[in-house]
Amino acid sequence: MYTFWFSAIWTTLTSIGVIYLWQEPEFVLQTPLFKIVMTAMPFVGVPFVWDSLRKLRLLRSVREVKISGHTEFVWTELDGSEKSSETDPRPAWDNEDRNFAD
Repeated sequence: MYTFWFSAIWTTLTSIGVIYLWQEPEFVLQTPLFKIVMTAMPFVGVPFVWDSLRKLRLLRSVREVKISGHTEFVWTELDGSEKSSETDPRPAWDNEDRNFAD
């Protein structure tokens, strides 16, 4: 979830910044490279938000099933197939998303 919050805040703040810059009269006088970079900045965060929401859906799909005395974890992969394991996969998935937390 760290990636989600970072990219959501990034996208929001850069969108506000671009809207503010477009309203400035001096923005028209800037170089084309500056205009392209400033306009593209909010769109950098969108794929990260989308990927984080996919990971969240994967985490929420995990359920515990008790079969003859032992617990098995069953989840739905992003492609729609079901997987199962005797160990909980969520800690490993959570460690993969620790880009900004450590």
